[in-house]
Amino acid sequence: MKETYTLLDMQSWPRKQHFEFYKTFAQPFFQIGCDLNAKILFHYCKEKNLPFFDAYLFLTMKTINQLEPFCCRVVDDQVRIYQNVMISVAVMAPDQTFRFCDIPYADDFAQFCANFKAAKDKAISEPFFSETFAANQANKGTVYMSVIPWVSFTSFNHASHSNDPTGIPRIVFGKMRKTDYSMPFAIDAHHAVVDGLHVGQFIEVLQGYFDKPEL
Repeated sequence: MKETYTLLDMQSWPRKQHFEFYKTFAQPFFQIGCDLNAKILFHYCKEKNLPFFDAYLFLTMKTINQLEPFCCRVVDDQVRIYQNVMISVAVMAPDQTFRFCDIPYADDFAQFCANFKAAKDKAISEPFFSETFAANQANKGTVYMSVIPWVSFTSFNHASHSNDPTGIPRIVFGKMRKTDYSMPFAIDAHHAVVDGLHVGQFIEVLQGYFDKPEL
């Protein structure tokens, strides 16, 4: 899949010094976790007979592509701004092991669902280490996502390579609590390109989508 990006103008970037500072950190990622309120989205999907799982993945993809810092990747001391960022989500195979399912960007929900089904069917039909897996490892215009539907966690920590400088964000959702429809959410972001302000904006936009799914 062809990736498209532009190069950020480092000289006019207000965060240039912050970038230079954080890019050398041995562990430059920071994590923020919170609860999202999924009540309106959950009932909307139930009423319209839409897949709730697909819906919140789609809305997360829309949020990523709306906010530039989450489309930025660090490559060779430059910052690339990717267009049409996709998501790579872990899905369960019949043998109860997971596969990485790479879902191409789509601006239309029906198309997204079709893309997701095709990608999932292919992923679970192959072994974990497959040609598809190897090819997708080179993708930088993506965001890694996991869903832990068995646990309403209060904290989360990702497995990661200590030498990963690219800055691909990592997102995880937990089990929605039926008592109040709160849903655990955590995001890891590279501090060379993302600040706490940007994560706050991300959560605000995503919650806004959850609250107005009819849009």
